[in-house]
Amino acid sequence: MDWLTEQALLVGDSPLLQGILVAASTLVLEDAATVGSGLLVAAGSLDFKTALWGLMVGILAGDLGLYVIGRFLGARCLAWGWVSEEMLRGPAVWMKQNLLITVIVSRFVPGSRTATYLIAGMLKAPFWRFTLYSVGAVVPWVLAILYVTSLLGEAVLPLLGDMKWPVAALAILAFVISQIVVARKQRRLWLRLSRTTPAPEPPDPLLLPVTPEVIPPLDRGLS
Repeated sequence: MDWLTEQALLVGDSPLLQGILVAASTLVLEDAATVGSGLLVAAGSLDFKTALWGLMVGILAGDLGLYVIGRFLGARCLAWGWVSEEMLRGPAVWMKQNLLITVIVSRFVPGSRTATYLIAGMLKAPFWRFTLYSVGAVVPWVLAILYVTSLLGEAVLPLLGDMKWPVAALAILAFVISQIVVARKQRRLWLRLSRTTPAPEPPDPLLLPVTPEVIPPLDRGLS
């Protein structure tokens, strides 16, 4: 127990370790980690800047990780059930052609990120474009959620007294459950769109005109 206490105090005194812990938590439950970090900032247990860079690093690492998994393990994603063949039909092709809109919308629509980023990798969307769009979506998202949550926490946590952390834990749990419910609805919506959206027909092959090969004239000056 003394060792655990020392480690807890060490983490509490080190912004670097705190940031790493925040980043790692996003790989488990991204939105819950963001809300929880905001509450810790409100309670004075975590610095706002530390929470901000930790969340951004962790979330971007998760986004790029999903893209890489989809790009190099696409067949396994289908076998594991992370993505269905129906999802790779019309909506997915539209997504590849409108990558910026898709990445931004998926960041603000709970439950759509995992499948969206896996499919982006499976369709081999340009990596650097995907990375740039992901950064552009993550920065305002994290700033907004972290700032609003910390403000609400500063207003509400002092009123709860000794019950603030049990209530905060219940609030985060309720938030996670709501995310799961929304994610299932989003998946059903995507599948419904996949069934109703016809897959685009492959383009006609390019027919090249057949022309006789130009043969240089023979030298007729031979004697």
